[in-house]
Amino acid sequence: GVPVTSDPKVLKRIEVRGQLQASSSVLMLDQLSAQLDDSTITGSAGITDLDKSALAFNIRINALDFDRYLAPATPAAGKGAAGKAAEAEPLPVEWLKGLLLKGAVTIDEAVFSGIKLSKLKLGVDARGNRLHLQPSEAQLYGGQYSGDITLDVNGALPKVTFNEKVTGVDFARLLKDWFKQEQFSGKGNLSIKAAAQGKDSDALLRALNGSFDVKVDNAAIEGKDLWYEIRRANALLRKRSAPERTDAARTVFSRLTTSGTIANGVFSTSDVAAETRGMKVTGGGSISSSTSRSRRSLTTPPRTQPTSTALPSRCWSVARSPTPACDRTWVRSPGLRCRRRSTKRKKRSSRRSRTRCRTSSRACSAEAGAAPHGARAGCRM
Repeated sequence: GVPVTSDPKVLKRIEVRGQLQASSSVLMLDQLSAQLDDSTITGSAGITDLDKSALAFNIRINALDFDRYLAPATPAAGKGAAGKAAEAEPLPVEWLKGLLLKGAVTIDEAVFSGIKLSKLKLGVDARGNRLHLQPSEAQLYGGQYSGDITLDVNGALPKVTFNEKVTGVDFARLLKDWFKQEQFSGKGNLSIKAAAQGKDSDALLRALNGSFDVKVDNAAIEGKDLWYEIRRANALLRKRSAPERTDAARTVFSRLTTSGTIANGVFSTSDVAAETRGMKVTGGGSISSSTSRSRRSLTTPPRTQPTSTALPSRCWSVARSPTPACDRTWVRSPGLRCRRRSTKRKKRSSRRSRTRCRTSSRACSAEAGAAPHGARAGCRM
């Protein structure tokens, strides 16, 4: 029967025309002209060796939304291992074994996982129980994507290796379409080179190992103003009223760079570097690709100007979305000690966090000088 798709309106129109070429070893459909719903397909496809069942194709599609043809999303069977197992996508191991396939596809406009692509080109080569996708390239959000992907099913566990790069991409538009969020903007480059072994998508994420590199120009965190929060903390330490916010709540970085390693599905870095309003921010952290749990630490070293604000800050968080925000932030200056205590409720797994801050007898660093000797301040969040 007709497969169930996320869009019930698809698979309503299917037409195929072409010129059939047949011999004792070849069966090809040349001058192919097909219609799949709103998509027009042209090119050629068929069997180049009937004895070996060797397939070949060279097709062009004007537009195709892959998301409409995927199976409809189903709710997880439950939390924990059972729910995860239900969501995992198995790899097509048996289908790849013995497959002989050579071809190329070009798609003028495509949508996959919400991501809009144009001028997509994909080369396919399957033989020796290996599937190689190369070249793999497309234009997206003002930038360029290129990749090299291999799936090898010769061993006891399937092995995936890939080398993916995007350059000059508008991350605000990309993240809005991919993750439905608008917390980060900027234009830059991203590269990932990694490999993993596993029987399904979840196992591959947990076994992922490799490296990554990110560089973003004119980056911004929307909805968070780091500089304003530092000024507000300064006012609190000096027992003054909080400053008024004059600009939109966003933190702009002239440049943001980082690189790191991937070990067992955890992305880790120790060289985050950014600059905002002359203030340099460095640090590191980690995030798990399978659980989205993250831990990050950022430090703002003091500037040399006499009116500088020497307020190192640290941030820890647990990600509840693909682009997590910080759940708690501590701002700490010389002479200020902060600690966080968490308690677990017996009947609930939620955590209650409480932070207490107090100044020592030493003066606290301030924007235009130091607080009086022996000054004390307290806060509770």
